[in-house]
Amino acid sequence: MFSRREFLRMNLAAGAAGFAVSHPFLLNRQVMAAQSGSSAKRMIFIFQRGGNDGINTIIPRGDKEYNQRTRPTLHIPETDALDLGNGFAQAHPRLEPMMDMYGNGTGSLAMLHRIGYAKQSRSHFDSQNYWEHGVPGDAGLKEGMFFRQLVETLDMSDPKNGFVAASVSSSQLLALRGESPFPSFKAAKRFRLQGNENLANKTLGREATKGKPVPRGVLGLYESDPVMMSDQKKLYTELVQNTGQALGSTLKKVQDASRCAYEPANGASYPNGDFGQKLQEAAMLIKRTDVKILGLNIGG
Repeated sequence: MFSRREFLRMNLAAGAAGFAVSHPFLLNRQVMAAQSGSSAKRMIFIFQRGGNDGINTIIPRGDKEYNQRTRPTLHIPETDALDLGNGFAQAHPRLEPMMDMYGNGTGSLAMLHRIGYAKQSRSHFDSQNYWEHGVPGDAGLKEGMFFRQLVETLDMSDPKNGFVAASVSSSQLLALRGESPFPSFKAAKRFRLQGNENLANKTLGREATKGKPVPRGVLGLYESDPVMMSDQKKLYTELVQNTGQALGSTLKKVQDASRCAYEPANGASYPNGDFGQKLQEAAMLIKRTDVKILGLNIGG
């Protein structure tokens, strides 16, 4: 296992907003390991917490202050860096495997640098939150930018949309935070009800299906249509039943996906440690579920 700083130094190719594409193992045939054959677009975003100014990912060659005197230990000579074709910036030499994707600025990879916003906060933590919320300067905003996009495009009251997004993290990423909760877990097999596997499965239960008409557990409880007055029923459906169905459906999808071991396809290999494990979780979920957005949190 290596530290966040070591990972950044060796592999990082990040935009100023903190999203990253990294290392050749993610860039060529190994990317195919997460493809499920579906044409539906999916998104994985990686939020790397911490500073990137000392990593030299994007080198401001056109800035006269970038020189051997001001950066005696971090300076990279112009002859060693990679030209980005914009007359100002260069890239760290370790990013050379990505240059085919970059295509001198016309390819499928974009490198965004010197990004900022008016009246920038001097607080690292405020700025970090602004990037995930997508609205600089609004400290009171509680909804993440990807959550707002999902709310605009999907009916979040529909239990079928309970697992359109997830954070592969011990806590929910701010970019996915909002009124409708999305699951957060470091490992899908641990996202289940309490108890051993048999007890957890028994508590989750089943819906009424052909051959097994008697619903049981969480899935059966919220599937049933309660007998109550119309106003009460409407309130129950909005506040309780839909949430219960979304919970049960999400638990079942994640558990079904993690039931058997995941074997990366197409010769994919992942680094050891927390980052590699999260990447494999994301690949497995994209391959085996209909999740649309997965967020990975790296660093602290």
